[in-house]
Amino acid sequence: MVTIGVSIPIMFAVFIPIAVVYLLIQKLYIPTSRQLKRLESVSRSPIYNQFGETLLGLSSIRAYGKSETFIGYNQGLTDDNVRSYYMNITSNRWLSTRLEIIGHIVIFMTALISILQKSSTTASQAGLAISTAMGVTAALNWVVRMYSELEINVVSVERVNEYSVLKNGAPPPNQHPAS
Repeated sequence: MVTIGVSIPIMFAVFIPIAVVYLLIQKLYIPTSRQLKRLESVSRSPIYNQFGETLLGLSSIRAYGKSETFIGYNQGLTDDNVRSYYMNITSNRWLSTRLEIIGHIVIFMTALISILQKSSTTASQAGLAISTAMGVTAALNWVVRMYSELEINVVSVERVNEYSVLKNGAPPPNQHPAS
């Protein structure tokens, strides 16, 4: 950004609104994606639970001919989980599209201002500014994505914390009954 601003000083005025837009998009994306990640995690647990119980009772399920019932139930649980996962992927694509559009705007503005200020900007300065704009765009996209991923993955820590503070069932009796 500094390289672009030094090459084309008026670009500093463009950076401020672009930075605000980056922050606004991030503020919109993070809470939504965090909730979608939470829904995905919550909908995944019953799949593992049902799968484990099915393995333990496999002989009974086959003996009573209820395989299709369990398969249908597992498919329903999987469909719920995939819906959450799909929405998470869709929100990720939403972020990617917005970041790419902003990046292209930065590159376009750099090129446009370079052309409009051709009397005070040399070709090498314009080339440096445009190539740096391309690199900065990729770096900013990466920073926004990594920060967002960090925020979203805190959901896992929250879930571990929830499970760590759960109270156990009834306390074990102090004495065993007499035989």
